[in-house]
Amino acid sequence: MPANLGLPNWDALIAHIAKELGYDPKIFSTYGTHLALAEFYKKKGGLRALCSWMVREWHKKRFQKGFVGAVNP
Repeated sequence: MPANLGLPNWDALIAHIAKELGYDPKIFSTYGTHLALAEFYKKKGGLRALCSWMVREWHKKRFQKGFVGAVNP
């Protein structure tokens, strides 16, 4: 479902979180479920950075120069 909307799937999201925390994504993904790993990230205080990344990634077209109705980031 996320791919139909142009959103990353859980694996891509967890891989991004792993990289932000300095972990190898393949190893990090073995430490728990997607939800448990996301909770770990939240407790590490990275939620604000993740939200900023999600906005940039999921709304890339809006930030591209020349897009009608573009928003200045």
